[in-house]
Amino acid sequence: MNISISDEAGRQVVWARSYPPNFKAEQVLNEQSTEASLPSLHLRLEETWFEGSHLLQVQLTPAKPRHLVVKVEGTLCSLLFVRQGSIILREKSDQSLCVACHHAQANLLCTQSCELLLEIGGPVQLFSLQLPDLTVRQLVLQELPLLASMLEQAAQKPLVTLERNLPITPLLQTVLDSIHQCEQTGLLKRIFLQAKILELLFLQLASCGIPASPAQATSLKEYDVEKIHLAKKLVEQNLQNPCSLIELAHRVGLNDFKLKKGFREVVGNTVFGYLHDLRMEAARRLLLEQHTTVSEVATEVGYKNPHHFTAAFRKKFGVLPSQLKRGALAGLAPGNTEG
Repeated sequence: MNISISDEAGRQVVWARSYPPNFKAEQVLNEQSTEASLPSLHLRLEETWFEGSHLLQVQLTPAKPRHLVVKVEGTLCSLLFVRQGSIILREKSDQSLCVACHHAQANLLCTQSCELLLEIGGPVQLFSLQLPDLTVRQLVLQELPLLASMLEQAAQKPLVTLERNLPITPLLQTVLDSIHQCEQTGLLKRIFLQAKILELLFLQLASCGIPASPAQATSLKEYDVEKIHLAKKLVEQNLQNPCSLIELAHRVGLNDFKLKKGFREVVGNTVFGYLHDLRMEAARRLLLEQHTTVSEVATEVGYKNPHHFTAAFRKKFGVLPSQLKRGALAGLAPGNTEG
């Protein structure tokens, strides 16, 4: 199993690594950090791997638009999350096989020993989870016809992706943050990461609705998608005093019908469903990480009535905010809290 990144001509390799089959190694957990540069490009890469899984966090900072070649040897299923910037991936020998992912979007890829052209126009931050064919078959293949179909297609062509990107929801964002911020080491970290990998798989595949075939592409025009992303950003920036649907539509230049339809299509949730998820995740972080009362947290995330906040929090997480607060003060790890 080999993965490498090189310049477009393939002459200068900026990063490369060989792995044992199924990422199996003698150590409980393998971790490596790499920084490297090409002309007009800086790369920072952090990776963790153990039997059955490989996690990769990549920061690419180009001085100008760049094309890179990502070479993969072996069969892999990858969950790709774009946390900053935009990318286009094309199969080098058949550029009709491609996927474009933008900020806060994700996709599921199956690759079979291929070279991928990676196009970036500005700073990019990616998180990718690689699962070898054997791991996927052992975990979920019998229950998930979508993944089974993608693996079968990967045996015939080098790159298979979902036709439609998935949103990085607040729950997915929380899982990705917890992986990045994990302070455990050795066996404890491996156990933690294994649990988070299963959570990522569940959330990602649940976003697909686990259909028999990939979803259809969005019908929205590119400029309407940009307006939806602006609306999403405005929701994120105004948890305490959110706009009404009519006000939000007016601010981004859409009618309310197109905003409602487009927001669900691009983000995977309704406007107010997304606002609710953001408020609950923000509340959970405040309760776990800061010395604030439940009433203060309720106000901070936009609830005027603490009782309404408590009811919503309990419905979301199955625990009272006061109970979560007491657990945090008692030293319970945030990762042990359902969410």
